[in-house]
Amino acid sequence: MRIFVLCLLLAGICWQNSFAQNCDYSIDGRILDLRSKEGLAFVSVEIKGTEKGVVSDEDGNFSFQQLCEKEYDLVFSSLGYKSITHHHDFHHEFVEIYLAPDTFALESVVIEAEAART
Repeated sequence: MRIFVLCLLLAGICWQNSFAQNCDYSIDGRILDLRSKEGLAFVSVEIKGTEKGVVSDEDGNFSFQQLCEKEYDLVFSSLGYKSITHHHDFHHEFVEIYLAPDTFALESVVIEAEAART
């Protein structure tokens, strides 16, 4: 009976380990300004559909560690730049993202003045 229970216990452990996720994946990259090619600091990088996110360092570098899936959609956003979504798979070791400045066109400008009283 003890051997039977031991076999069931070992089978259960093996079965459980076969469904355990491999969370050894990582994503490393750098975010650059499209025009100047300089690293962009403080860019928000989020993994779409999750609560995981990081902010790029002063040189534009970012990193995600202990990821379980092989593919993710990354969302890059920063004030003054157009936000983009990049599909990343683990066939590429290092991600290099170029953000384009976001330009605003004004429809009109209103200047008001009053005559000086003497």
